[in-house]
Amino acid sequence: MRKFTIQLVLLTLLLLLAAIVKLLMVNPAIAFAGGSGTPEDPYIIIDVYQLQAMKDNPSAYYALGADIDASDTINWNGGRGFEPVGSLTSPFSGGFDGRGYKIYNLFINRQTEDRVGLFGVVDNWVVIKNLRMENASIAAYSRAGIIAGILRGNALLENCFSDGQVSTVTDYAGGLVGGSNGSLLKCGSSANVRGRNYVGGLAGAIVGSVIDSSFTGDVTGENSVGGIAGYSGNEISTSWAAAENVNGKNYVGGLVGYAYSSSFIIDSYSLSKVSGTQYVGGLVGYNLGYVINTYSAGPVVGTSNVGGLIGANFWKVLNSFWDIENSGQSSSSGGTGKTTENMMNVRTFTDNTWSDGLLWPWDFVGNPYEDTRFRDRWKIDSGYPFLVSPVFSGTGSGTIDDPFLIENVEQLDEVRDFRFSHFALANNIDATQTMGWNGWFGFFPIGPITSFGLGFSGSFNGNGHTIENLFENWDWDLGSVGLFSVLDNSAKIFDVVLLNLTVQTKGGNAGGLAGTNRGFVERCRIFGGTISGSGSNVGGVVGRNLGTIKQTTFSGTVSGSMEVGGLVGWNDNQAWIIGSGATVQISGNSYVGGLIGRNYFGNVFQSFSSGNITQATYYAGGLIGANLGSCEQSFSNANVSGVQGVGGLVGANYGMVLNCYASGSVTGSLYVGGLAGSNEVSGALSGKIRNSYSVGPVAGNTFVGGLVGLNNGEVTNSFWDNETSGQSSSAGGTGKTTENMKNVRTYTDNTWSDGLTIPWDFLGNPYEDIENYDIWDIHSTVNSGYPFLVSLWREYSPGPPPTKPNLYLPENNAAMNNSTPDFEWENGIYAERHRLVIDDNFDFSSPVFSLEIIGDNKYTLPPENALPDGQYYWKVIAVNMWGENESDVWNFIVDTLPPSAPVLILPENGENINDNTPELTWQLIPENTFPVTYTIAVGVWNKTFSLIVSYDYVTYSSSGTASIEVSMQLPDNLYCWFVYATDGAGNTGEWSQIRFFRVDTVSPEGPTLVSPVNGENMNDNTPTLVWNNVFENSLPVVYTIEVDNEDTFSAPLIFTTTVENWSTIGTSSITTSVLSDGVYYWRVRARDNAGNEGDWSGVWSFRVDTVAPYVVDINVSDNLITESDNGGTLVITITYSENMDTSVAPDIVFDPDIVSSGTLTPVSGAWISPTIYVATYDISDVDEEVLGVD
Repeated sequence: MRKFTIQLVLLTLLLLLAAIVKLLMVNPAIAFAGGSGTPEDPYIIIDVYQLQAMKDNPSAYYALGADIDASDTINWNGGRGFEPVGSLTSPFSGGFDGRGYKIYNLFINRQTEDRVGLFGVVDNWVVIKNLRMENASIAAYSRAGIIAGILRGNALLENCFSDGQVSTVTDYAGGLVGGSNGSLLKCGSSANVRGRNYVGGLAGAIVGSVIDSSFTGDVTGENSVGGIAGYSGNEISTSWAAAENVNGKNYVGGLVGYAYSSSFIIDSYSLSKVSGTQYVGGLVGYNLGYVINTYSAGPVVGTSNVGGLIGANFWKVLNSFWDIENSGQSSSSGGTGKTTENMMNVRTFTDNTWSDGLLWPWDFVGNPYEDTRFRDRWKIDSGYPFLVSPVFSGTGSGTIDDPFLIENVEQLDEVRDFRFSHFALANNIDATQTMGWNGWFGFFPIGPITSFGLGFSGSFNGNGHTIENLFENWDWDLGSVGLFSVLDNSAKIFDVVLLNLTVQTKGGNAGGLAGTNRGFVERCRIFGGTISGSGSNVGGVVGRNLGTIKQTTFSGTVSGSMEVGGLVGWNDNQAWIIGSGATVQISGNSYVGGLIGRNYFGNVFQSFSSGNITQATYYAGGLIGANLGSCEQSFSNANVSGVQGVGGLVGANYGMVLNCYASGSVTGSLYVGGLAGSNEVSGALSGKIRNSYSVGPVAGNTFVGGLVGLNNGEVTNSFWDNETSGQSSSAGGTGKTTENMKNVRTYTDNTWSDGLTIPWDFLGNPYEDIENYDIWDIHSTVNSGYPFLVSLWREYSPGPPPTKPNLYLPENNAAMNNSTPDFEWENGIYAERHRLVIDDNFDFSSPVFSLEIIGDNKYTLPPENALPDGQYYWKVIAVNMWGENESDVWNFIVDTLPPSAPVLILPENGENINDNTPELTWQLIPENTFPVTYTIAVGVWNKTFSLIVSYDYVTYSSSGTASIEVSMQLPDNLYCWFVYATDGAGNTGEWSQIRFFRVDTVSPEGPTLVSPVNGENMNDNTPTLVWNNVFENSLPVVYTIEVDNEDTFSAPLIFTTTVENWSTIGTSSITTSVLSDGVYYWRVRARDNAGNEGDWSGVWSFRVDTVAPYVVDINVSDNLITESDNGGTLVITITYSENMDTSVAPDIVFDPDIVSSGTLTPVSGAWISPTIYVATYDISDVDEEVLGVD
């Protein structure tokens, strides 16, 4: 028993130890595979333990470096599995890039917890991208998704995919995310999703955007169940669902179960199989929002409020269809039913003269029938329509360095498909046709319709070009309207000019440029704008500003209900408006301002307004209706009329007004002041007015003051004109006569001026002013003699004529090859605008181009105004309302014709030279823009040209020749060279012909002689001399041959000549002239084509002998041969006239009449000298007489 107990204890300890080890293995001390956790250098994750370690540092940035096998997570944490990264108190606030890798077999089983997924809580603006999660198993109490439990505002899942299963005990289950205030872009899922309420294939509930996303799994829930989302409060565009089943009870839809009033479903479809009880639709179960350009074609089954497209609709369903056959539903609460055949016919979606229910054509690839648009988001083959990925129809790649170039209004419309890309206008855009778009509603704003959606996040450079006659007229509250609906915080919009713009809506958040701005807007102009909305946050440029607006202006009319401003309706906390202004006719009910309706803890700096503000009931100001933020160095000369809280600058002030003034007339009933209707205190807010003044006429009934009508805050160092205002009293400030208001001492001499405690900061530091910021100045001819703001008066206040502009580019006497040149100048001081004038006559009698330019100091001629080649004169005229001032006149030449190809002279083509620093010579070409730069290139050619050295030769001459010496020593080789010219305008001409030359500084070797062989005798007095050819690169080779009777070859020579040969193998030969008999010496040497002369060959000799030898004497030992001699010998000795060939015996012939055989066989024969031959014969058989020997 004791032994058993010990064993049991040991077993228990071992199991406990194993559990501890297992627990430690879940999250051991982890070192990542690389990185430092920054956006530029994220931590690299290559295993599941590193994946889990993210929870310890949720503010860092991470990236996968490999596929992650998470199978072991099923054993973690007592079966609860992986612990989600990020919680309510410590959300994931960094970033995650899957880099295309996948995480598979992740297991989480936390059915008593909520906000569960790979990430639990993802914070605002976080981006999770490029991630695949396969075969995941996620279970939670609520708010569960395979990738995230919840996404907070403006977080983003991009290019993410999931499959597996996810379930919640209660609510908010999604294949990607349980609940989301963020957005989904290019995402997908094939998961099986289970929950009670708010259950969706991608998201249980989402109030952000869903774009270019899809779902193909299975969804089951009770209330608010959808293929994409159970609940949607924002944009779903270019997305689709083909769920195997979407099952629920109430609010069940193939795409969305419950679509809230702020939802906007466009260019999307569902093929899902849908079943439910009440409010069941093929696309949407219950709709309070917008459904546009959509269709559904899957089976739909339900009990009540069942529709082929929409179960119950309470708002707008436009241009949308369902398949009445495949759905099994002949009716719908919205949309138009079609047969399956017609649903597969492109005419249903593009021919609005044929298709019932089609208000305007959908945008299909190929533009069939009435489709004239070029976004091309739809396509149809042999089945239902399907979505295609967008391809920008213009040029560029969409990067910051190579933006998409917009050349027409169709391409402007394509911007919505590339919200993260960069764009630039290539020319002016005529947008008149937008009036007929989208059922006469006009241009769809670029982006989502609410501020929670995925706004435009790229850049848009107008390049100073104009967009004219853009039209939007929404007969309902679209949510957020303008050229852009929402600009996200990384968006940058600059140098956009909108002319004759119309933006009208039955709702609010309306602006000419954007309904909502979180980004950066700079140097944008709207002229002749008409902006109106029935709701709040209506502005000439932006409805609601949460970002920065700089150097931007609006002129036109603006009308709305609440928060209505000439530039911005609502300027939000920490938002900025800098150097901007509005000239506006504006009307609204409350919070109406010439620049801003309500400045809600935002900042206004160096900005202005003018025009008229009317019909305001509460809080109307020349610059700001109600100010809770900061307003500095700004002014208004707008005229303001209203009922309560009416001021020349601010209707009601709860913030800071510093260094500002107002000069317009002010009319109201209650709380009326020349600068502020009321200066209020509310809780922590306390209005402050400092260093400011007003001079306009003021009229009202109760609480009326020359500067402030009602004051509960602070008013210091501020004044009003008690004569021009018609008011002798004010709730704050000090009244002054007009004379004193125009006297700088009033503002700077606190020993003299009543009400002045601290001197204002004036240019020149008069009197007691000691500051050097130089905010103010005063001049009798400027601003009617009242103080003006130095930063603003030059552009917006009365003043002297502008100063003379200074020209920069093109430089005087410049030559260019650009027919649309860039012009740049220094603007004249005080100028409101500048006129650029170009003419081909110095007197500018008939300008070829003239344009008024506002604000900018540079301009590029558009292609339609391209200048023909010739000489031009240009100037810039600075203009303001008080006069003009012209710059000097400069001239330039446009020359777009490239120079002709130069003609090469020396070295000649193929020439061989023995100079390794050769001189290159070419013919100058005719040209009229100087200087001309000739580029001389020398190289070698081996299939292609390979440069060795190049030179530039600059000349102002266009006739004669030019030469340049190669400065480096060229090794022996074959070279090529060419020349091309670049004229003074920058045109580069064609290459000359390529010429070759060879540098050869090595002399040939001495030739080898062949024949006659040395010492040879010959009987030819015109012998042929033969020698071997030498090897040589520089051909032809010239051989010199010398023949003489002395081996010293002293002149005169017997014979000399030359032979030219192109061959480097074999032999060469020459036949001499007639030579006398005798001994001769000969030699040969070679000279190559480069002029290098080689050594002589060796000297050989030969003899010419043309005289035949003869017998001088024949001596016979016995002239007769008799019988008595039979058996004896005969000796014959022959003596010749000259040396003979001793290798050959002479022929000795006997008289055949004596010797029958004609010859005798010698016993012996030999040359005893070159001239004597002795032969011995046996004559024993000879009995005849020897008559002679030959």
